[in-house]
Amino acid sequence: MKQWLTGTIAALLCGGCVFFAEPYRETVRYDLLPPAAGQATVPGEIAVEAFRNLSPASRKLLYREADGRLMEDPYAMWAQPPELLLQRYLADYFSTRVVKGGANMRWVIDGTLFKFELDRTKKTAELGVNFEIRCYVNGVVREALRGNRRFSAPMSEADGAGATAAMSGCVAALAQALEKQMADAAPQIEKNGN
Repeated sequence: MKQWLTGTIAALLCGGCVFFAEPYRETVRYDLLPPAAGQATVPGEIAVEAFRNLSPASRKLLYREADGRLMEDPYAMWAQPPELLLQRYLADYFSTRVVKGGANMRWVIDGTLFKFELDRTKKTAELGVNFEIRCYVNGVVREALRGNRRFSAPMSEADGAGATAAMSGCVAALAQALEKQMADAAPQIEKNGN
């Protein structure tokens, strides 16, 4: 009798866990939206090298709360770590924006990601990057452009889809800023490089 009672109580307790458990939710992976097609503006070729990640962000979407806490979404992840998302986006972006020729110019971009997070209170995506662009002419470094940029974009909703659209906007703004910096520097580098 005692064993039967113990077995019944154990079964009820275990069964209760099944009845009151949170329903299964699939983990969803998000990727940055692809860059829009554009016009060639930078002479030479462009290579995007590795970016380091000093931000606390990893594959899970990271939200900053009003009290400063950083919370990971257990059901939403980026398709790749943030530094690889950024590197891949920039490589794709610059693959269509190069003017062939350009006094045998080669641009090399790399940098450090220091902020890649979502703010639930402000409903924004936040991106911060330190970067370096080296311009080689005939294999010799002629110019090194360095900078620090921060971008913020509003999220329509504080969820994965809203985060994807907003962070894609931040990364697109970074790509445009890097492109402008190279396009502005190119004429002077070409003039001095020959």
